[in-house]
Amino acid sequence: MSDGINWMGWKVNPDGSKDVKDADPFFLQKAPLKPWNSSDVDRFIKSDPVHGPNLQKLRTSTQIQAVGAGVVGVASAAYAFRGSKSYLGIGMMLAAGAVTGAVVAEGLSTPLLGLHKFSPAETNHKFLKWWSEQQ
Repeated sequence: MSDGINWMGWKVNPDGSKDVKDADPFFLQKAPLKPWNSSDVDRFIKSDPVHGPNLQKLRTSTQIQAVGAGVVGVASAAYAFRGSKSYLGIGMMLAAGAVTGAVVAEGLSTPLLGLHKFSPAETNHKFLKWWSEQQ
């Protein structure tokens, strides 16, 4: 970024090092955040008009990726089971199919949901910052 500050609030020196004293206080907290549930996420979606809809899109994309991983993983494992009865081969096809399904689903959901129009990392950062303030 042209002003020497990246999205997490770190000041980047010309030599590429980062100053901890200039970091966003959210990233310097000692205690971990409490776990959140879907109702907490829904409250954030309703409270933030900019990042709320973006977070909803990210959640939808994650669900699409999970379904894609499951469907392609099971289908490829079934294909491997039909061809050979090797448990190792079935497991490897399940894993490879799940990864392939998740990657293809991510590739399809990104333009369909418009995830390329905003920064998912910034949206996640805003949610985590909001959640830390709620505690």
